[in-house]
Amino acid sequence: MLKVLLVDESEKLKHEAVNNRRLDIIIPESELDILEYLKKTKIHYLIIPYKMKILDSLQLVKDIRKTNEILRIIIVMSINNAQTCLEYLNYGANEILIKPVTLEKILAKIDEIIDKKIQ
Repeated sequence: MLKVLLVDESEKLKHEAVNNRRLDIIIPESELDILEYLKKTKIHYLIIPYKMKILDSLQLVKDIRKTNEILRIIIVMSINNAQTCLEYLNYGANEILIKPVTLEKILAKIDEIIDKKIQ
């Protein structure tokens, strides 16, 4: 089963994520737990917001890419800003999701990434 580390404030999305049967979704209690999870657990997908309260998400992507090229990183944004999207993609994010984000959108994006990988 694919492991997904999901950082999101939406209680509805957290509830949907915990109750899904397709993915093993881990929801950290704090942004500060992200790196710890990545060190201790084999995570396949990391889904993080563009704006985080504690961490700088772009710096996080850069730091992760220094040691991990395999992890798939999806950035969640509230607006579709081409320049910002390109910056994240250039530094190693794999995909951008525009809010509102639902479990359905997450599953579709993961399927899309898997399909690209297979081709």
